[in-house]
Order: sequence, then structure tokens, then C-alpha cells
Amino acid sequence: MRKKRLLVFANGNYIFGAERVTIDILEDLKKKDYTVHCIVSGWNDGNFIRYLEEIGIEYSTMKLGWYYLTQIKWSLDSLVHLPGAVLKFLRIKKQFVHDYIYVISFRQIALLYPFLKKNIVYHVHDNNGVKKQSRFFLKMVDKKVIKYIAVSHYIKHDLVNCGINAEKIEVIYNGIKMQPLFERTAESKFTIGIVGQILPTKGHDMVIEAFRILRERGCDVQLFIVGKGNEKFTNELKEKIEQYHMESLVFWKGFKNAPSEIYKGIDVIVAPSTLSEAFGLMACEANMFTIPALVTNTGGQPEIIEDGFNGYVVDPLDPVDIADKLIILYNNPELVKKMGENGRTRVTVKFSIAEMNCLFQKLIHNLP
Repeated sequence: MRKKRLLVFANGNYIFGAERVTIDILEDLKKKDYTVHCIVSGWNDGNFIRYLEEIGIEYSTMKLGWYYLTQIKWSLDSLVHLPGAVLKFLRIKKQFVHDYIYVISFRQIALLYPFLKKNIVYHVHDNNGVKKQSRFFLKMVDKKVIKYIAVSHYIKHDLVNCGINAEKIEVIYNGIKMQPLFERTAESKFTIGIVGQILPTKGHDMVIEAFRILRERGCDVQLFIVGKGNEKFTNELKEKIEQYHMESLVFWKGFKNAPSEIYKGIDVIVAPSTLSEAFGLMACEANMFTIPALVTNTGGQPEIIEDGFNGYVVDPLDPVDIADKLIILYNNPELVKKMGENGRTRVTVKFSIAEMNCLFQKLIHNLP
């Protein structure tokens, strides 16, 4: 049986989580001799295109933009380029005869709706149920979608709640690229880490409150904050740290690109997001480096962390709960080691790129 030909809408304005996953999928498709053509946003910073050129994927750029009430200039620019984008898509569609179209957003389906068949595979990386607009467009584009790929069972349930038939949805967890273990630095203090954008919804304030509780209970600990983000919120956090006289124990590491640099020197990761995360990349990456993770009981994160096995599941708004779990680990270095080992094994089996690509290609192969 011949391998299916895929036309891919990759967005690619910038490289975030969904784009990173798309690159990993495309790279393996190329290695397995699938025929792929990728359409990249004409508004891009060049990084996604560089990856495509490195792995040898053919691509076209297209200025097919969305419309936002709060972004008038962007919306007008999108409107001006819409006719040209439609004509370019029709040319690509005619030249590149494909079996299926693969997308990571409903936007392209909605904008090109009249020109599409029911041959679309939609890889869903976001919660759609929280916004009326998203639910509306999801129901609209469903007529063109032959299969949904949900990045977690949480996202599958969200799609079902939006009115999508569960039989059309396949759960394929995001895969992360397994890396060798780095040499753990011998920190003088037990080191807690929080990684990612510094935003109110990411729970940094809860981590600082939990850290204060640990200090009050006599724990010799330090905190690494890796990432950057909202300046106002960052300053509020720094004021709170000063108020608690913990400035010498909290280290602002800034943005790090390489995973080995992000997690270096950390004993346990805390991810107390108040948002329902679709997946939870940080917990996976921490486990990959044999670091236990504390995650909140929301979204897809509890699917990654099995409570008591490779970390703990905590209440996102309860710093005492977070502190209690951290104290258990602080007092049990062997438990930290065991949970970390469990985590790496779990990631290798369930969340590797190899597993994701295998399931993705099996899904494509079995499509009618």
C-alpha cells in the first residue's frame, strides 16, 4: 500500500509547543519517505522555515491570517491578503495532489472552508470549550474533519463537550526528544524549581507562599525561577520575596533554551498552573531528567504525573498542600531518586517522540 500524501498547515509564525511537535512529526515522516508539502504563515520569524529546510521538507508561505477585534491593524492586513491567499492555496492544492490535510488550528479550515473536502486531520493542542468563539468554529469545521488528534484525554473530553463525536477523536500524547542525563550538580541546599512564562496563571505566587512555609518549618531550601514574562507580575513577586526576607534564597535564572540548562541543579519541579493545561510539557521534561514534578489536578497534567509514583498532584490554590508534598521529598532523598527514575521510565514508554510518531503514522495509515 502506498504511503499517504499530506498537505500540512503548520502556522509557523513562531515556534511554540504545537509547532515544535509538528516539526518532530514532519521530520519522522520525511525519514519514512512520506510525501509532504508544508504551508507556513507568511508572517513568520524564519525559524520554522529553517527547520523545514534542514529536514528537507518542501514548503510554501501564505499570508492567511485570522481576525481579532482587539488587533485592528493585524485584521486589516489579513483581510487585504485573503484573496491572494485563497488563490495561492488553490494553486498548491492543484499542484500537490494530497490525500489528507493536516492542521494544528481550526482557523485555516474556517478561512478556506468552501474549498476543502472532508479529508482533514486536526491535531488539537488547545482547550476549545472555554471560549464561545472557539466552540462555534469547532462545530463549523467539524464537517470537514475526518479525524481529531487530542494531545491528552482532557482535550478529548473537552472536544466531546463541544459536541464532537468521540469516535472521531484519537488521543496521542505529545512526544519529547529523549536526552542523556546530565551530571547533577551538588547543590548545598534542596532546590525547588518553577519553569516557564512568568504569568499570574502559572502559579508562581503559590510557589513563593509554599517556599515561605518550608522556610518557617526549618527546611534548608532554595528556589530557582527559570523563564521570563509579565514585568508587572514579576515585580510583584520580587516585592513579596523581599517582604519575606528570602532574596538570598531565590534565584532568577531568566530564559533558557536548552532543556539541560533549564533543569540543571533542580531537585523537584513545581507546576501549579491555575489554567487547565492541555498537556504539561514541563512535567515531562523534568521527569526525563529524573526530576519529580508537582502538578495541579487540572487539565492534562494528572495524565503525566501519577500521584506518589513520579511526583505529586496538588491543589493549585493551596500553598500548604504544595509545601506538605515538598517537605515529604525534602525529608526523603531516596524517594526523590526513586520518583525521578520512575518518571524517566514513564516518559520513555508513554511520552517519547518515537511513540508519538508511531501512533501518528498508524492513524494516517488507517484512515479511509
